[in-house]
Amino acid sequence: MGWDINLKFEIYPHTSGLLQNFLLSLCMKLILLLFLVLIISCSENKNKIFIPDLSNADKVLISYKTGFDSTSKMNVEQIEITDKNEISKIKSIISDTEYPNLFCVYNGQINFYKSDSLLQAFVFNTDPSLRHIAFNLNNKIYSVTLNEQSADKLTAYFKVK
Repeated sequence: MGWDINLKFEIYPHTSGLLQNFLLSLCMKLILLLFLVLIISCSENKNKIFIPDLSNADKVLISYKTGFDSTSKMNVEQIEITDKNEISKIKSIISDTEYPNLFCVYNGQINFYKSDSLLQAFVFNTDPSLRHIAFNLNNKIYSVTLNEQSADKLTAYFKVK
């Protein structure tokens, strides 16, 4: 059993077949164009976040929770970085791609300074299932992605002694 569908498309009953074919072709092209625009716009599902200007930073202080001691006191290690190349590498870790969730669990913090004045503070989580960086800007909290390579760069500062 098959379906036999005969569609007759008449835009204007008194127009020639050539004009009707042209108009039908034009309508189909417009529908296809709208469909493509819809697909392209839906594929851009990651929002970009404005990252504060850190170009003037002359010092970075990274704090990282390394675990607990025998008295259950949390161990936090810190490293201060003043080398411009290293500061640039740390800035590149911060993406502008929005992270869909915001968690309250962080295992480190990055503070950028200019002449000992805090420019911006970021908190981060390097755990594989929670990798992201969060920060407060103009009284709004933002969260951006932290990829595996960037998380490895952060934790590498505390593995090499």
